[in-house]
Amino acid sequence: MYQRHCILSNYMMAKTNHSDIILFLDADMAIINPNQLIEDYMQKDNEEIIFYERMYNHEIMAGSYFIRNNYYGHKFLKNWANYDFLKPKSFDGSDNVGLHNVLIDMFITKDVKKDYNNCKKLWKLSRNYNDIRIYIACLRVILNNNNEKIVDSKNLNSYESEYYSYDKGRISIVKKLSKKKWARDIWLENSKWSTQDFILHDVKLKNLNSNTFRMWISPWKILNFNVYKCNDDKYYENWTYNIELIKKKKYMKLQLREYFFSVDNKFRNDVKHGKKLISLYKFIKNN
Repeated sequence: MYQRHCILSNYMMAKTNHSDIILFLDADMAIINPNQLIEDYMQKDNEEIIFYERMYNHEIMAGSYFIRNNYYGHKFLKNWANYDFLKPKSFDGSDNVGLHNVLIDMFITKDVKKDYNNCKKLWKLSRNYNDIRIYIACLRVILNNNNEKIVDSKNLNSYESEYYSYDKGRISIVKKLSKKKWARDIWLENSKWSTQDFILHDVKLKNLNSNTFRMWISPWKILNFNVYKCNDDKYYENWTYNIELIKKKKYMKLQLREYFFSVDNKFRNDVKHGKKLISLYKFIKNN
């Protein structure tokens, strides 16, 4: 999975227009609401790369990001791709996990070596997704505690914002409940959605009406789009919905907020569990 970021970097270097902004998308992402404008989510100021937080776990999403086509973006993607050769010989979690390491390596300027090395012990011993979740929670403590202060006219020197910010605002990570998030997993809240949504992720046909954890119900009546209509004034005819899955913005906001609090509670527990595992590792090593 690391290779995809290397491929994008090479593509960007071959396409030399440095004014370009590229939206990278996982193959299993689909637009649910074509009336949203992509310009509302992309870079506004000096941001070079914009990521977003996944809702159901502690990850910063690796499968979709806005990136400027310049040296800064190339360097970041190369460093990310190179983590394929730096990962431990354990259950490593692929590029989803490596992204967090790259962010710390490149943009955390304070001395976090001790905490970082302790976290990496968890990575080295990881055997499954639960272990990976605890490792990411450990890294997120470092990242969250080193978030830059956001200074604006409305909320001076406040940490309360819609983003985590790094490298003087060049790196932004859109928070879980922010309106600036352009995508989320389709199976959250049983495939219900509102006009606030733009793109849905994890739209895999193998999970459609399945009995899996990531089962989803199709919000579209027709899954086969007529691509010839995409350049037509009636492009919207491709989007015919199952009405029962469309909910009001307020309803979805409240549902996702409840989901957020449950994940946040899990985050705190995972951080505590990670500290216990690190202490146990030290005890075993010293005895």
